[in-house]
Amino acid sequence: METARMLLDMGYSVTVLTCLPDEVAGQQRRWPLDRWGLARAGLITVNGMKKDGLTQCRPHFFADDRLYHCLEARDVMVPYIAKIHACEKEDVPDGIHEFQGLKDAVSDFFRQVGR
Repeated sequence: METARMLLDMGYSVTVLTCLPDEVAGQQRRWPLDRWGLARAGLITVNGMKKDGLTQCRPHFFADDRLYHCLEARDVMVPYIAKIHACEKEDVPDGIHEFQGLKDAVSDFFRQVGR
């Protein structure tokens, strides 16, 4: 949450892309985001696959703790994909960067794009 708030404060657009069963669950997700200081963040909910949401928002950067969502991002040509280490170590294919946390991933992204 701290990293997302920092990006918003820097003037960047942040969109939370989450898998939820229906629109009601999406509306229920909005409240904690607002409470955690992410009222300015966008929210896209999808049912199962994130590929449609990624196609909709066309991000320059995508981070997720699930490898299969990172592979979806690679399929829709997201330029920078960060796999956040969650539980067990996975073999991460080329084109996907692996990090312990979101802050490290964002720092690496900015270093690569020269910001």
